[in-house]
Amino acid sequence: MKTTKNTEGLGIKTGIAISILLIAYFLLMKQLNLVHIIELRFLNFFIFLGGIMYAYKSYQKPNQDMDYLPGMVLGLTTTAATVVPFAAFIFVYFSYINPNLIQVLKDNSVSRIKDHVYLTE
Repeated sequence: MKTTKNTEGLGIKTGIAISILLIAYFLLMKQLNLVHIIELRFLNFFIFLGGIMYAYKSYQKPNQDMDYLPGMVLGLTTTAATVVPFAAFIFVYFSYINPNLIQVLKDNSVSRIKDHVYLTE
């Protein structure tokens, strides 16, 4: 049971750190007026992947073997601790802080889709 508690604690700490990095990246993109470039959101994947890999590496240092269940608990806990705060931040940001930004992103996405459809015909 001690191992499970260790993986949960590590997962929560790492997940919160990843979430903070994702929020900082979003705010940096907004500050640099790059939020409308959809392709740059792909970097969120690398931030998240790096955090997950860090969590697994941190767990494996003291315990050379990682069994299936502790590994699954670590991955799920890290993911949940990342996604919930980041989704809450995005909800608050688009609902209260800058509600006009969501319309700008929608318009940009629709225009890009239309441009792509016309290019392929």
